[in-house]
Amino acid sequence: MSSDIQFLKQSELFKGLPDSLLEDVYRRGIIRRLGPGELLFREGEQGFSLFVIRGGVVEIQKAKPNDAPPAVVAYLTTGECLGEMALITGRPRSASARVPQQAELLEIPPEAYEELILSNNFFLRRLCELLACRLESADTKLASSQAGKELRGSLQYFDVATVMQTLINSGQNGVMVIETPDKRRAEVVFAAGKVLYAKIGVLEGEEAFYQIFQHDLTGEFIFRGEQVDSLNFETPIEKSPMNLLLEAMRMKDELLVFTAEISDFTQVFRPTRPTLDWDDEETLDSALLIWMKITEGASLAKILADVPRCTYNTLAIIRRMLDQGLIR
Repeated sequence: MSSDIQFLKQSELFKGLPDSLLEDVYRRGIIRRLGPGELLFREGEQGFSLFVIRGGVVEIQKAKPNDAPPAVVAYLTTGECLGEMALITGRPRSASARVPQQAELLEIPPEAYEELILSNNFFLRRLCELLACRLESADTKLASSQAGKELRGSLQYFDVATVMQTLINSGQNGVMVIETPDKRRAEVVFAAGKVLYAKIGVLEGEEAFYQIFQHDLTGEFIFRGEQVDSLNFETPIEKSPMNLLLEAMRMKDELLVFTAEISDFTQVFRPTRPTLDWDDEETLDSALLIWMKITEGASLAKILADVPRCTYNTLAIIRRMLDQGLIR
C-alpha cells in the first residue's frame, strides 16, 4: 500500500499527513483512467468530487467568448489536485479538465472528503491555505511556478506553442527539453514566465527559439521546474515572451510561402556579379556569409545548415538576393 500513496505525499494538500490517513483516503477513492482528448469535467458542470493526479498530465481550459476555442491556462501533473474549489464553494466547475495524452487520477468522493475535513484539524488548515492561494491567483493561473514541477508528454498530443504559452502565463521557472526521434534536441529556459534562452543545434537565443517552430517536430518533451540564474547564459533573449511567440508564429506562416517558391534544397545558386552590394546593416553579416557559401558552390541545404540564422531568416535573405537579381 505504501507505494500506492506516494503520489498523495507529493500533493500540497496531503503531504505531511500520516500514512494511515493517506491509506484511508486512497481506499475511499476511485481510480480513473483517461485517454487522449477525454474530458474529466466541463466548465459550468456541477460536481463535488476532488481529484488527485496519480500519473500523466491534465490540461485546464477556460472558455472564451464568441465560440472561440478554449484557452489552456495550466497543465497539472502528478500529485496536483483539481476540483476542490467546486467542492468547497458548491458552485459549478470554474474550468474544464481535459487529458491531452493519458492520465490516471484518484477521485475522492465528497462524503470521504467531508469526513476528512471534520476529523483532522491539520488537513482543514492545509485546505484553507490552498484555498487562499487559489483565490489569490484569481483563478487565472492555476499552476504555481514551483521548483520540482515536471511536465512531460508526446508532441503527437501536445502543441508546443500552447505548452510554452501556458508556462509563460503561469510564471514558471525551469527548462523545457524537446527530443526528436532523429536525435535533434531543443532547449528553452524560462525564468518567472520569461523566455530567457533557447538552443537547437548550433543556434542559440532568439534564432533558436524561432527555429523550434519552423519544423513539425515529433518526439517527446519534458519541462522541469527549477530556479534559473540568468548570468549563466551568454546570449539571453531580451524580447518579451508574447512578442517572441507572435513573431515565431508569423515566421512559421510565412515560411510556407518561402518553401513553396524555393522548394528544392539540393539546388545550387550562382552569383550574377563579382561582389555583394547589400544595404541592410541588420542582416549584412548573414548576407555576406550566405554570399560566400554561394560563391563556394554550396547547396541550399548546406547554407541552411551552416548559417547561424533560423530557416526563415536565411531564406528571407536568399529570396531578397533572387528578387534583386544578385543570384540565380
